[in-house]
Amino acid sequence: MKEKQIKKQLWFNEKEQAAFEKKFKKSKLKTKAQFIRQLILDYQPKEKPGDDFYEALFPLKRLGIGLNNITRSFHRKNYMDNFEIHTLRNIILELNRIMDDVRERFIENNEDD
Repeated sequence: MKEKQIKKQLWFNEKEQAAFEKKFKKSKLKTKAQFIRQLILDYQPKEKPGDDFYEALFPLKRLGIGLNNITRSFHRKNYMDNFEIHTLRNIILELNRIMDDVRERFIENNEDD
């Protein structure tokens, strides 16, 4: 038996429809039914991050590849040479810089809202 058994139909004017569509598109939810249920249950869906958020995280992929290469090399040789230690240090410094940048651009700015 279906969990949801009661059907509801909604009618919007053009302004309400535009507002509904805009808010739904900003949400992370997949269906409009999920979106409406969340609103009824007094949950405010979070907006999906913009493309600039994902672009800011892209350098993390590059750093992850570098860390993976160092890890593979370490397991193969069972030690790290000076070049790998220096590279690892640079990756950690770059990771901290990226995290600070993301925090400043997306987290701290949203706290003011």
